[in-house]
Amino acid sequence: SSTAIVAGVTPWSVSNASAERHELVRNYRSTPQIVAAANAVFSKAPSANEGVRLQSQQEPGDPVTYVGYPDEPAEANAVASEIALLHRRGTPFKEMAILFRINAQSEAFEEALGEHGIPYVMRGGEGFFRRAEVRQAIALLRGAARAGEGGGELVDEVRSVLASMAHTDEPPAGAGAVRDRWESLHAIVSMATDLAESDAAADLTALVADLDRRAEQAHAPAADGVTLATLHSAKGLEWDALFYVGMHEGMM
Repeated sequence: SSTAIVAGVTPWSVSNASAERHELVRNYRSTPQIVAAANAVFSKAPSANEGVRLQSQQEPGDPVTYVGYPDEPAEANAVASEIALLHRRGTPFKEMAILFRINAQSEAFEEALGEHGIPYVMRGGEGFFRRAEVRQAIALLRGAARAGEGGGELVDEVRSVLASMAHTDEPPAGAGAVRDRWESLHAIVSMATDLAESDAAADLTALVADLDRRAEQAHAPAADGVTLATLHSAKGLEWDALFYVGMHEGMM
């Protein structure tokens, strides 16, 4: 008889009815608490009846904690505060990481870490304000402000400026670099929206000043700091404390 070795879902069909099935369920890297969380997520998948339940081979560790926040800035500030607390209790910055789905999510966390004086390093990507499309957008907004353009509603003015970079209100289909670029520019529109809501008189000059402030607070990455990375670029790596952010339907 033949032997089928599977990890999770079998990627092929075995026609021989006498084939043996060997499930690779032993997890040697993660604690029972982390494996239990993974099993809970996998059990909700449409193909859960075809999968396996992992079994940790490690000693028990810290629990997996779930916390909800009203918006991304609140989440970023809470994560930075918790990182500062863990560091005071003895966890080195380099042993902590913040993981997200796409690089465009990093800006709020770069800013929050900067406000708390926490060093960080970007893995597999550039900091938000170092990205080419962000630098170009800010340059265009700065030029429009200096030229005295605008006078209308701030968010509409920002959308008009970014339209020259082919930015649209609706995201492009699919993923990849095109979607990442859209997310970065959309983040600037969101910042303009936040500023307009807090200051009805805010104009392009005020927005550029706000962007400069954010960039200054998030400008000091360090090699021995907290890691900011996408889940994809973090494969195979380990830290003592991990923060998974943006873990909600529609994003993850």
